[in-house]
Amino acid sequence: MHAIETAFYGISLFLSFLAQKASASQGSQTVHIPLKKNSFLTTPDGLFNHSVFRFQHGRTLRKIESGLVALAAMESSDRKLNLIDGDLADVKNFGRLKRHSKTNRLFERSHEQRRRVESFLKRQGEHLTDQGDRMWTGIIEIGNPGQIFSIDFDTGSADLWVASSQCLSSACASKNRYDASASKSSALKDKTFSIKYGDGSSTSGPVYADKVELAGINVNRQFFASATVLSSSLGKAPTDGILGLAYPTISHLHAPSIVINAFKQRLLPKNLFAFNLGSMGGELYLGGVDSSKFSGSIETHPVTRKAYWQLGSAKVYMNEQRVGDQSIFETIIDSGTTIMYGPTSAVQDLYARINGSLYDEDQGLWKYPCEITPKISFSWDDGKHWEVNPERFSLGTTTEDPDSCIGAVSSQSLGLHKDTWLLGDSFMTCVYSVFDFGENTVGFATLN
Repeated sequence: MHAIETAFYGISLFLSFLAQKASASQGSQTVHIPLKKNSFLTTPDGLFNHSVFRFQHGRTLRKIESGLVALAAMESSDRKLNLIDGDLADVKNFGRLKRHSKTNRLFERSHEQRRRVESFLKRQGEHLTDQGDRMWTGIIEIGNPGQIFSIDFDTGSADLWVASSQCLSSACASKNRYDASASKSSALKDKTFSIKYGDGSSTSGPVYADKVELAGINVNRQFFASATVLSSSLGKAPTDGILGLAYPTISHLHAPSIVINAFKQRLLPKNLFAFNLGSMGGELYLGGVDSSKFSGSIETHPVTRKAYWQLGSAKVYMNEQRVGDQSIFETIIDSGTTIMYGPTSAVQDLYARINGSLYDEDQGLWKYPCEITPKISFSWDDGKHWEVNPERFSLGTTTEDPDSCIGAVSSQSLGLHKDTWLLGDSFMTCVYSVFDFGENTVGFATLN
């Protein structure tokens, strides 16, 4: 059923893209990009898909590792930010915000954390499958004339990259590939894009500036990587590339995202974007919010550090009981993963409040009786409790026991600080979320 629904939605997604392209006019305007999701941690018969989970978890580890490497390089040097008008800006200044001491420690890793992360990456490289890993996917064009690509829109990374026509390995065989020689507006930059991961794999290629069209607007001189080498995990993902929507301080290109560039080129009225994500499809809205998708006001919270979309002063509740006693957490909002990750002690406390829950060592996750309806919620700055739909908390039943469900909260380490949560789309599908570069805030509203 998932395959049929996904194929049908994919066709409608492409038809919507063509309709937007035909009706678009340049100038400052809000635009929406229809999205689809066809990576499911739950099989059509309701079972938890452990193979897809391992694939997604490995990808999330690599992504976080990549961002931390870029941030560390920025903070230890005088790197400059490549802006669209040719000027240079100090990336360090771009990334500075007043922050409390916990935020300063966000990216610290203990030796044991690094060992566990590196160990998993090496093991996971041996267990990769051809399971789909496409997340929230839309269509863009690059070049003149435009070359079409299927792209993951990811708030947990900051770079745009697609496969290159010069990539001749099997990793690129199924992908649409960027041909710089076929674009009249392509400009090769004097730099390269290169990321090395803990499992020994890498992704690299030359950097170009070219026209990028999405939702009918044309962003000129957008920096992106044309990957001639792809890691095995990225090669197995059925998308052609990734469009990162985080801050440029974690960019390996040292370049702002397409949203920032579109705003600077006066193509968008506001320097923000918003997500409305559903179980199958969703929408990315650029330059404003779609008020038809939510009710009431938007509750906004300040970003504590301009790297990931990171919020502080978070509290976690299970069945209205505070998790972690008096703990205040940092949180990262990430559309590029499904699972919600939390500190080990907090996650243990959370599941201790669900009668009958057990840690499943084979799965590396927690399971609980399916007859129970857990109610997990998050609040920031003592604001509203934003509840995760109980249906989104369950990732499916275990193979061994149809009465046991796998929970969507994991304590597996991502190498972040011990007080940090990462909230994927298990949370984001339950709220209307707004990411504002101009005000440096993330906002949540109640979905209609």
